[in-house]
Amino acid sequence: MLTSDERKYKYWNINLAYNILPGEAFWSQNKVFNNALYLIGGVGSTDFGGDNNFTVNLGFGYRLLLTDAFALRLDVRDHMFDSSLLGEEELKHNFEGTVGLTWFF
Repeated sequence: MLTSDERKYKYWNINLAYNILPGEAFWSQNKVFNNALYLIGGVGSTDFGGDNNFTVNLGFGYRLLLTDAFALRLDVRDHMFDSSLLGEEELKHNFEGTVGLTWFF
């Protein structure tokens, strides 16, 4: 049985992203937004069940620049690591979906 501290899921990542499809989104004849579809990936660590596991994450996202100062971001990532929490070691997949607002200053 896991203690309450072991049930806490903590992770960190260092990621790089690459714009694969930059472009423009047309809201109306007079309103155009810059946007980009991107790939993202990186490495990090996942701490769960008393184990600290090396983690690789891969995903994709969409960014829409609303103004010169604000952007809306949507992305999906798969955090992958080997875990033997239930006895046999196996590759675990933890999916993450994010919606964010970015402020450029």
